[in-house]
Amino acid sequence: MSHPVIKILKVRSILQKNNLVIPYYQRPYSWNKKNVIQLLDDLSFFMEQGNKEYRLGNLIIHNDRDNDRDLDVLNIVDGQQRLTTLSIILYLLDSLENNSLLKSKFDSDLSINKIIENKDIISEKLKKYDSLRKEKLKTFILENCEFVYIELYNLSEAFQLFDSQNARGKALESYDLLKAFHLREMENESENEKLECVKKWEKYIDDSKIGIILGNNLYRIRLWSEKNDASYLDKDSIDEFKGININQLKEYPYLRGHLLNINLVENLAKNDLLTSLDFKVDYPFQINQTIINGKYFFKYVYYYTELFDKLFKDKNSKFYSFYNESTSYSKNWRQGDIYVKELYQAIILTYYDKFGKIEFEKASKELFKWAYYLRLKQSRVSYLSINKYIRENNQYGKLNNKFNQISKSHHPKQVLKDVTTLSGKIVMDIPKIKAVYEK
Repeated sequence: MSHPVIKILKVRSILQKNNLVIPYYQRPYSWNKKNVIQLLDDLSFFMEQGNKEYRLGNLIIHNDRDNDRDLDVLNIVDGQQRLTTLSIILYLLDSLENNSLLKSKFDSDLSINKIIENKDIISEKLKKYDSLRKEKLKTFILENCEFVYIELYNLSEAFQLFDSQNARGKALESYDLLKAFHLREMENESENEKLECVKKWEKYIDDSKIGIILGNNLYRIRLWSEKNDASYLDKDSIDEFKGININQLKEYPYLRGHLLNINLVENLAKNDLLTSLDFKVDYPFQINQTIINGKYFFKYVYYYTELFDKLFKDKNSKFYSFYNESTSYSKNWRQGDIYVKELYQAIILTYYDKFGKIEFEKASKELFKWAYYLRLKQSRVSYLSINKYIRENNQYGKLNNKFNQISKSHHPKQVLKDVTTLSGKIVMDIPKIKAVYEK
Protein backbone atom coordinates (compact mmCIF):
# COMPACT_ATOMS: atom_id res chain seq x y z
CA MET A 1 0.00 0.00 0.00
CA SER A 2 1.39 3.39 -1.05
CA HIS A 3 1.81 6.13 1.51
CA PRO A 4 -0.46 9.21 1.43
CA VAL A 5 0.72 12.23 -0.55
CA ILE A 6 0.33 15.54 1.29
CA LYS A 7 1.55 18.79 -0.21
CA ILE A 8 0.59 22.36 -1.04
CA LEU A 9 -0.43 22.72 -4.69
CA LYS A 10 -1.44 25.72 -6.76
CA VAL A 11 -4.76 25.60 -8.58
CA ARG A 12 -2.94 25.46 -11.93
CA SER A 13 -1.06 22.30 -10.92
CA ILE A 14 -4.23 20.61 -9.66
CA LEU A 15 -6.38 21.35 -12.70
CA GLN A 16 -3.63 20.20 -15.05
CA LYS A 17 -3.55 16.75 -13.45
CA ASN A 18 -4.71 14.06 -15.82
CA ASN A 19 -7.65 11.84 -14.83
CA LEU A 20 -9.02 14.21 -12.17
CA VAL A 21 -12.65 13.12 -11.90
CA ILE A 22 -15.76 13.51 -9.78
CA PRO A 23 -16.66 9.92 -8.80
CA TYR A 24 -20.08 8.27 -8.90
CA TYR A 25 -20.51 8.39 -5.14
CA GLN A 26 -20.21 12.16 -4.87
CA ARG A 27 -23.34 14.22 -4.39
CA PRO A 28 -24.25 16.54 -7.29
CA TYR A 29 -22.68 19.95 -7.69
CA SER A 30 -25.04 22.16 -5.69
CA TRP A 31 -23.43 25.45 -4.74
CA ASN A 32 -25.98 28.27 -4.68
CA LYS A 33 -25.68 31.95 -5.57
CA LYS A 34 -24.53 32.92 -2.07
CA ASN A 35 -21.68 30.37 -2.14
CA VAL A 36 -20.53 31.42 -5.59
CA ILE A 37 -20.62 35.18 -4.94
CA GLN A 38 -18.81 34.69 -1.62
CA LEU A 39 -15.97 32.80 -3.32
CA LEU A 40 -15.67 35.34 -6.12
CA ASP A 41 -15.69 38.27 -3.66
CA ASP A 42 -13.04 36.57 -1.49
CA LEU A 43 -10.82 35.98 -4.51
CA SER A 44 -11.15 39.60 -5.62
CA PHE A 45 -10.50 40.94 -2.11
CA PHE A 46 -7.32 38.95 -1.51
CA MET A 47 -6.11 39.70 -5.05
CA GLU A 48 -6.49 43.45 -4.42
CA GLN A 49 -4.72 43.07 -1.05
CA GLY A 50 -1.72 41.75 -2.93
CA ASN A 51 -1.65 38.36 -1.19
CA LYS A 52 1.01 36.06 -2.55
CA GLU A 53 -0.91 32.98 -1.41
CA TYR A 54 -4.57 32.38 -0.73
CA ARG A 55 -5.35 29.03 0.88
CA LEU A 56 -8.67 27.57 -0.33
CA GLY A 57 -8.76 24.63 2.08
CA ASN A 58 -8.18 20.93 1.72
CA LEU A 59 -8.56 18.83 -1.39
CA ILE A 60 -8.90 15.11 -0.59
CA ILE A 61 -8.23 12.73 -3.45
CA HIS A 62 -8.68 8.98 -3.61
CA ASN A 63 -6.18 7.47 -6.04
CA ASP A 64 -8.09 4.54 -7.53
CA ARG A 65 -5.33 2.91 -9.53
CA ASP A 66 -6.52 1.37 -12.82
CA ASN A 67 -3.88 -1.26 -13.56
CA ASP A 68 -5.59 -2.43 -16.76
CA ARG A 69 -5.14 1.03 -18.32
CA ASP A 70 -1.94 1.80 -16.38
CA LEU A 71 -3.18 5.10 -15.02
CA ASP A 72 -4.15 6.77 -11.76
CA VAL A 73 -7.80 7.77 -11.51
CA LEU A 74 -7.92 10.73 -9.12
CA ASN A 75 -11.37 10.76 -7.49
CA ILE A 76 -12.30 13.99 -5.69
CA VAL A 77 -13.61 13.04 -2.23
CA ASP A 78 -13.64 16.57 -0.81
CA GLY A 79 -13.34 19.86 -2.66
CA GLN A 80 -15.50 19.26 -5.73
CA GLN A 81 -17.82 22.23 -5.07
CA ARG A 82 -14.95 24.74 -4.83
CA LEU A 83 -12.92 23.19 -7.63
CA THR A 84 -15.89 23.05 -10.00
CA THR A 85 -16.77 26.68 -9.25
CA LEU A 86 -13.16 27.74 -9.82
CA SER A 87 -13.23 25.92 -13.17
CA ILE A 88 -16.37 27.82 -14.21
CA ILE A 89 -14.74 31.14 -13.25
CA LEU A 90 -11.58 30.30 -15.18
CA TYR A 91 -13.60 29.22 -18.20
CA LEU A 92 -15.37 32.59 -18.22
CA LEU A 93 -11.99 34.34 -17.86
CA ASP A 94 -10.92 32.66 -21.10
CA SER A 95 -8.33 30.51 -19.42
CA LEU A 96 -6.68 28.31 -22.02
CA GLU A 97 -5.11 26.06 -19.40
CA ASN A 98 -5.48 22.27 -19.72
CA ASN A 99 -8.30 21.99 -17.17
CA SER A 100 -9.06 18.27 -16.81
CA LEU A 101 -12.11 18.91 -14.62
CA LEU A 102 -13.88 20.73 -17.45
CA LYS A 103 -13.71 17.49 -19.41
CA SER A 104 -15.60 15.59 -16.71
CA LYS A 105 -19.02 14.23 -17.55
CA PHE A 106 -21.71 15.49 -15.18
CA ASP A 107 -24.53 12.95 -15.24
CA SER A 108 -26.79 14.52 -12.63
CA ASP A 109 -29.40 16.96 -13.96
CA LEU A 110 -29.00 18.90 -10.71
CA SER A 111 -25.26 19.33 -11.37
CA ILE A 112 -25.82 20.40 -14.97
CA ASN A 113 -28.53 22.89 -14.06
CA LYS A 114 -26.44 24.36 -11.21
CA ILE A 115 -23.40 24.73 -13.48
CA ILE A 116 -25.49 26.62 -16.05
CA GLU A 117 -27.11 28.75 -13.35
CA ASN A 118 -23.81 29.61 -11.65
CA LYS A 119 -22.15 30.29 -14.99
CA ASP A 120 -24.76 33.00 -15.60
CA ILE A 121 -24.30 34.42 -12.08
CA ILE A 122 -20.51 34.60 -12.44
CA SER A 123 -20.76 35.99 -15.95
CA GLU A 124 -23.00 38.80 -14.74
CA LYS A 125 -20.57 39.57 -11.89
CA LEU A 126 -17.55 39.60 -14.23
CA LYS A 127 -19.18 42.20 -16.50
CA LYS A 128 -18.10 44.77 -13.90
CA TYR A 129 -14.43 43.80 -14.41
CA ASP A 130 -12.35 45.43 -17.14
CA SER A 131 -10.02 43.27 -19.26
CA LEU A 132 -6.96 44.09 -17.13
CA ARG A 133 -8.71 43.07 -13.88
CA LYS A 134 -10.00 39.88 -15.48
CA GLU A 135 -6.49 38.90 -16.54
CA LYS A 136 -5.17 39.74 -13.07
CA LEU A 137 -7.88 37.59 -11.44
CA LYS A 138 -7.14 34.66 -13.76
CA THR A 139 -3.45 34.78 -12.89
CA PHE A 140 -4.22 35.13 -9.17
CA ILE A 141 -6.45 32.02 -9.17
CA LEU A 142 -3.96 29.90 -11.12
CA GLU A 143 -0.72 31.08 -9.49
CA ASN A 144 -1.60 32.36 -6.01
CA CYS A 145 -4.56 30.22 -4.92
CA GLU A 146 -3.66 26.87 -3.43
CA PHE A 147 -5.06 23.79 -1.70
CA VAL A 148 -3.64 21.41 0.84
CA TYR A 149 -3.58 18.46 -1.54
CA ILE A 150 -4.07 15.09 0.19
CA GLU A 151 -3.95 11.97 -1.97
CA LEU A 152 -4.81 8.60 -0.40
CA TYR A 153 -4.94 5.11 -1.83
CA ASN A 154 -7.59 3.73 0.51
CA LEU A 155 -11.18 4.95 0.04
CA SER A 156 -12.20 4.32 3.65
CA GLU A 157 -9.28 6.40 4.89
CA ALA A 158 -10.26 9.18 2.49
CA PHE A 159 -13.82 9.20 3.84
CA GLN A 160 -12.62 9.13 7.45
CA LEU A 161 -10.31 12.07 6.85
CA PHE A 162 -13.08 13.96 5.09
CA ASP A 163 -15.51 13.43 7.96
CA SER A 164 -12.98 14.34 10.66
CA GLN A 165 -11.88 17.66 9.16
CA ASN A 166 -14.86 18.76 7.12
CA ALA A 167 -16.26 21.74 9.01
CA ARG A 168 -17.32 23.92 6.07
CA GLY A 169 -18.89 21.36 3.78
CA LYS A 170 -21.58 18.76 4.37
CA ALA A 171 -20.20 15.40 5.49
CA LEU A 172 -21.06 12.31 3.53
CA GLU A 173 -24.18 10.58 4.81
CA SER A 174 -24.40 6.88 5.61
CA TYR A 175 -26.21 6.31 2.33
CA ASP A 176 -23.39 8.05 0.42
CA LEU A 177 -20.94 5.56 1.92
CA LEU A 178 -23.20 2.65 0.99
CA LYS A 179 -23.49 3.93 -2.56
CA ALA A 180 -19.69 4.15 -2.82
CA PHE A 181 -19.22 0.65 -1.38
CA HIS A 182 -21.71 -1.04 -3.69
CA LEU A 183 -20.50 0.81 -6.78
CA ARG A 184 -17.03 -0.54 -6.06
CA GLU A 185 -18.56 -4.01 -5.85
CA MET A 186 -19.86 -3.55 -9.42
CA GLU A 187 -16.41 -3.80 -10.97
CA ASN A 188 -17.63 -6.47 -13.42
CA GLU A 189 -20.62 -4.42 -14.56
CA SER A 190 -20.75 -1.97 -17.46
CA GLU A 191 -20.45 1.78 -16.99
CA ASN A 192 -24.04 2.15 -18.21
CA GLU A 193 -25.25 -0.22 -15.49
CA LYS A 194 -23.40 1.80 -12.85
CA LEU A 195 -24.74 5.03 -14.25
CA GLU A 196 -28.33 3.79 -14.14
CA CYS A 197 -27.91 2.76 -10.50
CA VAL A 198 -26.50 6.19 -9.59
CA LYS A 199 -29.14 8.18 -11.47
CA LYS A 200 -31.98 6.41 -9.70
CA TRP A 201 -30.19 6.68 -6.34
CA GLU A 202 -29.69 10.44 -6.71
CA LYS A 203 -33.30 10.90 -7.82
CA TYR A 204 -34.53 9.10 -4.71
CA ILE A 205 -32.19 11.17 -2.53
CA ASP A 206 -33.52 14.37 -4.08
CA ASP A 207 -37.05 13.11 -3.35
CA SER A 208 -36.00 12.35 0.27
CA LYS A 209 -36.78 8.65 -0.18
CA ILE A 210 -33.47 6.88 0.44
CA GLY A 211 -33.18 7.98 4.07
CA ILE A 212 -36.79 6.95 4.77
CA ILE A 213 -36.61 3.48 3.26
CA LEU A 214 -33.07 2.61 4.40
CA GLY A 215 -33.01 4.22 7.84
CA ASN A 216 -36.63 4.27 9.01
CA ASN A 217 -37.63 0.93 7.51
CA LEU A 218 -35.17 -1.62 6.14
CA TYR A 219 -32.50 -1.07 8.81
CA ARG A 220 -34.92 -1.16 11.74
CA ILE A 221 -36.94 -4.07 10.36
CA ARG A 222 -33.83 -6.19 9.87
CA LEU A 223 -32.65 -5.53 13.44
CA TRP A 224 -36.04 -5.86 15.12
CA SER A 225 -36.69 -9.13 13.26
CA GLU A 226 -33.55 -10.53 14.86
CA LYS A 227 -34.64 -9.31 18.34
CA ASN A 228 -32.07 -6.51 18.34
CA ASP A 229 -32.66 -2.87 19.27
CA ALA A 230 -32.69 -0.32 16.46
CA SER A 231 -32.80 3.45 16.15
CA TYR A 232 -30.93 5.34 13.41
CA LEU A 233 -28.79 4.17 10.53
CA ASP A 234 -25.43 5.92 10.82
CA LYS A 235 -21.88 5.41 9.62
CA ASP A 236 -21.18 2.97 12.44
CA SER A 237 -24.07 0.69 11.48
CA ILE A 238 -23.91 0.56 7.66
CA ASP A 239 -22.31 -2.90 7.78
CA GLU A 240 -25.89 -4.19 8.05
CA PHE A 241 -26.12 -3.44 4.32
CA LYS A 242 -22.74 -4.84 3.33
CA GLY A 243 -23.30 -8.44 2.34
CA ILE A 244 -21.64 -10.86 -0.02
CA ASN A 245 -20.05 -10.51 -3.42
CA ILE A 246 -21.80 -13.33 -5.20
CA ASN A 247 -19.23 -13.43 -8.01
CA GLN A 248 -16.49 -14.30 -5.50
CA LEU A 249 -18.41 -16.78 -3.34
CA LYS A 250 -20.28 -18.94 -5.85
CA GLU A 251 -19.22 -22.17 -4.20
CA TYR A 252 -21.11 -21.55 -0.95
CA PRO A 253 -24.18 -23.84 -0.84
CA TYR A 254 -26.34 -21.26 0.93
CA LEU A 255 -26.02 -18.97 -2.10
CA ARG A 256 -27.43 -21.48 -4.61
CA GLY A 257 -30.94 -20.08 -4.33
CA HIS A 258 -29.71 -16.54 -4.94
CA LEU A 259 -27.66 -17.66 -7.94
CA LEU A 260 -30.61 -19.52 -9.46
CA ASN A 261 -32.86 -16.48 -9.04
CA ILE A 262 -30.28 -14.11 -10.52
CA ASN A 263 -29.67 -16.36 -13.53
CA LEU A 264 -33.41 -16.80 -14.10
CA VAL A 265 -34.17 -13.07 -13.89
CA GLU A 266 -31.24 -12.04 -16.08
CA ASN A 267 -31.91 -14.71 -18.72
CA LEU A 268 -35.59 -13.74 -18.93
CA ALA A 269 -34.56 -10.09 -19.29
CA LYS A 270 -32.57 -11.05 -22.41
CA ASN A 271 -35.51 -12.87 -24.02
CA ASP A 272 -36.62 -10.73 -26.98
CA LEU A 273 -40.09 -12.27 -27.12
CA LEU A 274 -40.80 -11.59 -23.46
CA THR A 275 -39.41 -8.07 -23.81
CA SER A 276 -41.69 -7.36 -26.78
CA LEU A 277 -44.65 -8.50 -24.66
CA ASP A 278 -43.55 -6.15 -21.88
CA PHE A 279 -43.15 -9.21 -19.63
CA LYS A 280 -40.97 -8.49 -16.63
CA VAL A 281 -39.70 -10.77 -13.88
CA ASP A 282 -38.30 -9.11 -10.77
CA TYR A 283 -35.86 -10.68 -8.36
CA PRO A 284 -37.89 -12.15 -5.44
CA PHE A 285 -36.58 -9.83 -2.74
CA GLN A 286 -37.25 -10.35 0.97
CA ILE A 287 -36.40 -7.65 3.52
CA ASN A 288 -34.37 -9.96 5.75
CA GLN A 289 -32.45 -11.68 2.98
CA THR A 290 -28.67 -11.78 2.71
CA ILE A 291 -27.56 -8.55 1.08
CA ILE A 292 -26.10 -9.19 -2.36
CA ASN A 293 -23.46 -6.57 -3.02
CA GLY A 294 -23.42 -4.40 -6.11
CA LYS A 295 -26.35 -3.84 -8.42
CA TYR A 296 -28.66 -6.18 -6.50
CA PHE A 297 -28.25 -4.01 -3.40
CA PHE A 298 -29.44 -1.05 -5.44
CA LYS A 299 -32.31 -3.10 -6.86
CA TYR A 300 -33.20 -4.20 -3.30
CA VAL A 301 -33.41 -0.58 -2.10
CA TYR A 302 -35.38 0.53 -5.17
CA TYR A 303 -37.81 -2.39 -4.84
CA TYR A 304 -38.72 -1.45 -1.28
CA THR A 305 -38.80 2.27 -2.06
CA GLU A 306 -41.43 1.57 -4.70
CA LEU A 307 -43.32 -0.82 -2.41
CA PHE A 308 -43.36 1.85 0.31
CA ASP A 309 -44.86 4.35 -2.15
CA LYS A 310 -47.43 1.78 -3.26
CA LEU A 311 -48.55 1.18 0.32
CA PHE A 312 -48.43 4.65 1.84
CA LYS A 313 -48.91 7.06 -1.08
CA ASP A 314 -51.49 5.43 -3.35
CA LYS A 315 -54.52 7.56 -2.53
CA ASN A 316 -56.83 5.23 -4.47
CA SER A 317 -56.18 2.18 -2.29
CA LYS A 318 -58.49 1.03 0.48
CA PHE A 319 -55.55 0.70 2.87
CA TYR A 320 -54.44 4.29 2.24
CA SER A 321 -57.89 5.56 3.25
CA PHE A 322 -57.64 3.72 6.57
CA TYR A 323 -53.99 4.69 7.10
CA ASN A 324 -54.51 8.37 6.33
CA GLU A 325 -57.68 8.66 8.39
CA SER A 326 -56.30 6.85 11.45
CA THR A 327 -52.96 8.66 11.59
CA SER A 328 -54.34 12.16 10.87
CA TYR A 329 -55.32 13.38 14.29
CA SER A 330 -54.70 16.53 16.32
CA LYS A 331 -51.04 17.00 17.26
CA ASN A 332 -49.85 14.02 15.20
CA TRP A 333 -46.78 16.14 14.40
CA ARG A 334 -45.27 15.56 17.86
CA GLN A 335 -42.00 13.64 17.81
CA GLY A 336 -43.39 10.68 19.75
CA ASP A 337 -46.34 10.41 17.34
CA ILE A 338 -43.95 10.46 14.40
CA TYR A 339 -41.94 7.62 15.97
CA VAL A 340 -45.10 5.53 16.42
CA LYS A 341 -46.19 6.25 12.85
CA GLU A 342 -42.78 5.08 11.61
CA LEU A 343 -43.19 1.93 13.71
CA TYR A 344 -46.55 1.27 12.07
CA GLN A 345 -45.15 1.86 8.57
CA ALA A 346 -42.31 -0.55 9.30
CA ILE A 347 -44.57 -3.35 10.56
CA ILE A 348 -46.99 -2.95 7.64
CA LEU A 349 -44.07 -3.15 5.19
CA THR A 350 -42.85 -6.26 7.02
CA TYR A 351 -46.25 -7.98 6.86
CA TYR A 352 -46.86 -7.13 3.19
CA ASP A 353 -43.35 -8.30 2.28
CA LYS A 354 -44.12 -11.69 3.85
CA PHE A 355 -47.79 -12.30 3.03
CA GLY A 356 -48.80 -9.72 0.43
CA LYS A 357 -52.54 -9.08 0.11
CA ILE A 358 -53.56 -12.19 2.07
CA GLU A 359 -55.56 -11.03 5.12
CA PHE A 360 -54.01 -7.59 4.60
CA GLU A 361 -57.11 -5.57 5.44
CA LYS A 362 -57.46 -7.33 8.79
CA ALA A 363 -53.72 -7.22 9.43
CA SER A 364 -53.51 -3.47 8.76
CA LYS A 365 -56.00 -2.80 11.57
CA GLU A 366 -54.59 -5.32 14.06
CA LEU A 367 -51.04 -4.10 13.51
CA PHE A 368 -52.25 -0.52 13.93
CA LYS A 369 -53.63 -1.48 17.36
CA TRP A 370 -50.31 -3.08 18.22
CA ALA A 371 -48.19 -0.07 17.16
CA TYR A 372 -50.43 2.68 18.52
CA TYR A 373 -51.03 0.94 21.85
CA LEU A 374 -47.74 2.51 22.93
CA ARG A 375 -48.99 5.99 21.96
CA LEU A 376 -52.12 5.66 24.11
CA LYS A 377 -50.28 4.23 27.11
CA GLN A 378 -47.36 6.68 27.28
CA SER A 379 -47.25 10.46 27.38
CA ARG A 380 -43.72 10.48 26.00
CA VAL A 381 -42.45 8.14 23.28
CA SER A 382 -38.79 7.88 22.28
CA TYR A 383 -36.88 5.24 20.37
CA LEU A 384 -35.70 3.85 23.68
CA SER A 385 -39.31 3.26 24.68
CA ILE A 386 -40.13 1.72 21.28
CA ASN A 387 -37.26 -0.74 21.64
CA LYS A 388 -38.40 -1.53 25.18
CA TYR A 389 -41.99 -2.03 23.98
CA ILE A 390 -40.87 -4.49 21.30
CA ARG A 391 -38.65 -6.41 23.76
CA GLU A 392 -41.21 -6.88 26.54
CA ASN A 393 -44.11 -9.37 26.74
CA ASN A 394 -47.60 -8.56 25.47
CA GLN A 395 -50.97 -8.92 27.18
CA TYR A 396 -50.81 -12.69 26.72
CA GLY A 397 -47.40 -13.10 28.32
CA LYS A 398 -45.75 -13.68 24.93
CA LEU A 399 -42.98 -11.76 23.21
CA ASN A 400 -44.37 -8.47 21.89
CA ASN A 401 -42.00 -8.39 18.92
CA LYS A 402 -44.28 -8.56 15.88
CA PHE A 403 -41.32 -8.23 13.53
CA ASN A 404 -39.78 -11.45 14.82
CA GLN A 405 -43.19 -13.09 14.90
CA ILE A 406 -43.82 -12.30 11.23
CA SER A 407 -40.33 -13.52 10.36
CA LYS A 408 -41.01 -16.87 12.05
CA SER A 409 -44.63 -17.30 10.86
CA HIS A 410 -45.79 -19.46 7.95
CA HIS A 411 -49.37 -18.14 7.80
CA PRO A 412 -51.07 -14.79 8.55
CA LYS A 413 -53.20 -16.43 11.24
CA GLN A 414 -50.07 -16.95 13.35
CA VAL A 415 -49.54 -13.17 13.35
CA LEU A 416 -53.18 -12.24 13.91
CA LYS A 417 -54.11 -14.66 16.68
CA ASP A 418 -53.06 -12.32 19.53
CA VAL A 419 -55.28 -9.24 19.22
CA THR A 420 -54.17 -6.12 21.12
CA THR A 421 -56.98 -4.73 23.27
CA LEU A 422 -57.15 -1.59 25.34
CA SER A 423 -56.84 -2.36 29.03
CA GLY A 424 -55.84 -0.41 32.10
CA LYS A 425 -55.15 3.31 32.19
CA ILE A 426 -55.01 5.34 28.97
CA VAL A 427 -52.62 8.28 29.29
CA MET A 428 -53.18 9.87 25.85
CA ASP A 429 -56.88 10.17 24.98
CA ILE A 430 -56.84 10.27 21.15
CA PRO A 431 -60.34 9.46 19.78
CA LYS A 432 -59.21 8.53 16.25
CA ILE A 433 -56.79 5.92 17.59
CA LYS A 434 -59.25 4.56 20.16
CA ALA A 435 -61.90 4.20 17.45
CA VAL A 436 -59.84 1.50 15.68
CA TYR A 437 -59.94 -0.68 18.81
CA GLU A 438 -63.71 -0.33 19.00
CA LYS A 439 -64.46 -1.52 15.46
